[in-house]
Amino acid sequence: MRCFLCFVLFMFAQDLITIQLNNTLGTYLSYVDEFFIIGSIGIIMVRSNFKMKSSTLILSLITIGVLFFGLLSSAIHHVPISTTFTGGLLTIKGFLLFFIFKNVSMNENNTGPWIRLFTILGGLAALCALVDLLFHEQFRNLLHTNNLVDARSNLVSVQSFFIHPGTYGWFMVFVGLYYLANYLVQKHNKSLIYTVLFFLLAFLSLRFKVLLTIVVILLLVAMKRRIYSAALVCVGILVYLFFGDMIQNLTLLTIDRYISVDYMDSARKALYHTGFTIGLQDFPLGEGFGRFGSWMARVDYSPVYYEYGLQSVYGLSPDDPKWATDTYWPSIIGEVGILGTILFISFFLYIMRGIYVKLHDASVSKNGKVFLLFALFIIIQSLVESLGEQIFNGSPQYIFIFAVMGMAASQVDNVRSSHVSVQLYAQRKYAYDSSPV
Repeated sequence: MRCFLCFVLFMFAQDLITIQLNNTLGTYLSYVDEFFIIGSIGIIMVRSNFKMKSSTLILSLITIGVLFFGLLSSAIHHVPISTTFTGGLLTIKGFLLFFIFKNVSMNENNTGPWIRLFTILGGLAALCALVDLLFHEQFRNLLHTNNLVDARSNLVSVQSFFIHPGTYGWFMVFVGLYYLANYLVQKHNKSLIYTVLFFLLAFLSLRFKVLLTIVVILLLVAMKRRIYSAALVCVGILVYLFFGDMIQNLTLLTIDRYISVDYMDSARKALYHTGFTIGLQDFPLGEGFGRFGSWMARVDYSPVYYEYGLQSVYGLSPDDPKWATDTYWPSIIGEVGILGTILFISFFLYIMRGIYVKLHDASVSKNGKVFLLFALFIIIQSLVESLGEQIFNGSPQYIFIFAVMGMAASQVDNVRSSHVSVQLYAQRKYAYDSSPV
């Protein structure tokens, strides 16, 4: 357990550590997660003698299906082996991390260290966010994170000790969702206060997708538990009164940049348009791993961009492809095709279904339900954020997302196993008591 905690803690600070080092050492450290995942998966497979539970088997088959369609697409379009291997690993490394944490025996009693880690890191990030808000120039010069100073609505986007405001906003919502889950299950008023505090701090990132995530989660809570609807309406009115102009400006900025503009004048819109075009033209496959919208397609500049004229789009040119990874789903559709994308989405839906069913199990303790609800919130958050970010293979986000998903899935399996054990014990006891003496 300590090994996993140390790994997650290192990955949380990886970006901050690497920018303090020279390029060579920083490059080596950037591959720590891939080495950890490959090594851990190998150890788990050997120790388990390649045996697995039914839920793990289903999710493994889904992962193999995604790989199959990606590899087949790569073979058809003659993608180099090195590009295919690296692109494929980047695509499924989150799934592999999920299996690693799912293999760890988790229950409501041993999730405590993880919750403490999340909340402590959240508290540190919140304190540094206030310092960044007041003294952003001095603070970022100290941490060497001053390469990006993003201003919106005449305010500098807060990023705390992260290297990007989007990562900061995501993590503040991540921690806030734990407190929201705790409040909904435990009814602790202190958790509600922390929820509001972290959501407000997340808003200082000035990212529309952060705001959208909060709105989606709160709407789902209101729909499920109508008792909170009136309170949420009141809170929404108060927030709009204080931050209405800022929210309106962020919304209009998002519309101007990504929706109302011509798709050849916006990198993100161009990626979405071309990704769906590839999905339809190459149906049911894609262009292959490392060929569209992914990190490998950016590093080893993909010829597909020339084919669709994207080399002339600002932020997607071969000389400055800074926004080539500004989306997620276009890369999945463009590389593994429509069928691979359906399998990819089904991976998350299968896990969400298992968590949702277990949340309604009366035998699960309140602490167990808090973590399960937290995991369900995190999956929803990540799906919303993935509309504008490579969150399922970007660090540290994907580490926290798939670790929480894996631990929640492990908890679901353990509860299911304990039920089976109780039923077998009851059957044996009944058979023994009813046997003739």
